[in-house]
Amino acid sequence: MVAKTFQIATFGTFRTGNILTGLKIYPSQRLALICYDHDNTKANRFVKAIRSINENIEVIVCLTPRQNIIENVFGKIGRIVGSEKNRFQRILLNVSSGDKSLSYAVLCAAYIKGIETFMINSNFSNSLVVIPIPKFYYDRIITKTNLRILNSIARAGGEVYGLDRLQQISGL
Repeated sequence: MVAKTFQIATFGTFRTGNILTGLKIYPSQRLALICYDHDNTKANRFVKAIRSINENIEVIVCLTPRQNIIENVFGKIGRIVGSEKNRFQRILLNVSSGDKSLSYAVLCAAYIKGIETFMINSNFSNSLVVIPIPKFYYDRIITKTNLRILNSIARAGGEVYGLDRLQQISGL
């Protein structure tokens, strides 16, 4: 039995061939392209190119704004994985295309969610690079209290001076 595979890939205006290489290495039944809002038209053209090669693959485009990139990407990845994890035996992330900020944000989300991640190194004959991800999930280890503290620090601009101030802004 062939495992059903769902692949998520960063999409940008360069190295889009790496997405196609990723699909050749890991044939997938469904692909989600994560890209910035302003790349929507290019992403939809790329979807047509993919479908001309493989008409059986489902492709969706997931748009994200540049601002608050990590927070937005975490939310997108969480929603995608949450809705697809029961439909597919394997979920993979390809961080080969897109700019560094988008790829790093997706890589961070993969690390937190424990998702298999890879990239295609176009500098070395399109070689596959598997990125090790730990087997535990940080979103299950961090307690609600710790998460509340971290969110409070983030809302305060990333810095809080003193435990009294931290207690005050977190409500703990």
